[in-house]
Amino acid sequence: MGRAARLRRKKKQNILNNLYRFNLSHDDTLINLISWLKTHNWKPVSRLCPTEFPLTGRGLMARKTILANDILVRIPLDAMITSKTFDESNFSQILEHKAFLSQEIFAAFLIWEKNKSGLSSWAPYINTLPCDFRCVLGTLEGIFYG
Repeated sequence: MGRAARLRRKKKQNILNNLYRFNLSHDDTLINLISWLKTHNWKPVSRLCPTEFPLTGRGLMARKTILANDILVRIPLDAMITSKTFDESNFSQILEHKAFLSQEIFAAFLIWEKNKSGLSSWAPYINTLPCDFRCVLGTLEGIFYG
């Protein structure tokens, strides 16, 4: 590889680096989340890096090319909030015999657990959730924020 190719590659990498505002790998809440996930036998299966993107906010950036059928994330079932999680918690008694959408139950469960502060077994996950968010809607005319 010649000097010109190295310079082109370096220039391209600089352009790509400027598209991403922050690498969030050293964020304390994410470090706590990863430690918590490891207690549930989680292991990373791909090279993803938590990043703050200028237009869309937080997300995962691939550190290598992703091919078709590549596994990106593998989360152990006991580290996921499922209907079984609701059934096994005290929270399920509050919603007995009432008809709610699963999204409503999930949102209410997160609020319930958040109010437990550090006493919640889900605290490492809940602490990584944004306090507020914007919904990005793509259209033919452009991007609108809700």
